[in-house]
Amino acid sequence: MKPILIKLLQFAISFAILGYLLHQLSQDKETLDRIWFGPKNWLLLMPACLLILFTTILSFVRWKLLVGALGMKFSLSDALRLGFLGYLFNFLSVGIAGGDVIKMVFLARQHKEHRTEAVTTVVFDRIVGLFGLLVVGSLSFVMFDISRLSVGEPDALKAFLLLGKVTVGLTLTGTVVGILLMVTGFVNHPLLDRLTRFPGLGGMIGKALHAVRTYRNKPRVLIFALLISLAVHCLLSAGIYLIARAITGNCPSLPTHCVIVPIANIANAAPLPGGLGAFEAALDAVYRAVSPETAVLKQGFVVALGFRFITLLVAGVGVFYRIVDRQSVADLVQQSQEEHSVEA
Repeated sequence: MKPILIKLLQFAISFAILGYLLHQLSQDKETLDRIWFGPKNWLLLMPACLLILFTTILSFVRWKLLVGALGMKFSLSDALRLGFLGYLFNFLSVGIAGGDVIKMVFLARQHKEHRTEAVTTVVFDRIVGLFGLLVVGSLSFVMFDISRLSVGEPDALKAFLLLGKVTVGLTLTGTVVGILLMVTGFVNHPLLDRLTRFPGLGGMIGKALHAVRTYRNKPRVLIFALLISLAVHCLLSAGIYLIARAITGNCPSLPTHCVIVPIANIANAAPLPGGLGAFEAALDAVYRAVSPETAVLKQGFVVALGFRFITLLVAGVGVFYRIVDRQSVADLVQQSQEEHSVEA
């Protein structure tokens, strides 16, 4: 019962954020008129859809690489099937923890002797994905000449600059910690095991430590996984830029998107269904920080809605897999729910 209540609370928060943003948009007649009657280039939505689909598939390929590195047989078709199912359940699941649990349970069922490793692959995939996001956002922020922007909300820009500096700080901290753990061997120090005893966070810390210890001696796999992660976030920025060009016409440049999208995308790590609501609010805020006075006021939120619609289309591939293999997926969902209930 407790996992269901937590999930319902997460959905409530997501819809509350979206409701607030929609209310703000409905009160802005000028923005609505400019979005509705302004020039459009709908043809750009096709490459945008393909880019977002491709980045999603790339992230599944990264997970397959991490699974294979631990000696588990795992085909590309399995990675795509489980990846899309997990992507779907990140949005729609109420009774289970989400897509990650489904992926873990599937691997544990297929490789009963590698149950711990199954959890490790999913956790480490998340770590690499998040670190790649921080790297892309930080490099873009450092290389981009913010002084060239003519913005309509200087206060929003100041807040964004602070957020960018925090992102750079997190990236540098993560890099130092990664080198300390991976290169020096400090990851095996008994002192770190004490961190796993912390109430609430102990289990998560323990899984992360085991993941780092497992992949520490696989530098080639780590490099490839990180390169894939960097490609994912760069291409995702390009996809969202195309959505903005298609819908609003007057939007920040592609280099600017490479700065704002990764920073806004950090909000997707929020414990909400698929980051729903958090990403929309974040993209709305960073758009206001870098947009000129002539830009549509709420264009960031409108672009985020366009992006969310496309991600739901991508999640629809998971619906196809669920229909085709209904009984198997139902068993997997039930076992995932039982696993999560035991942990909770």
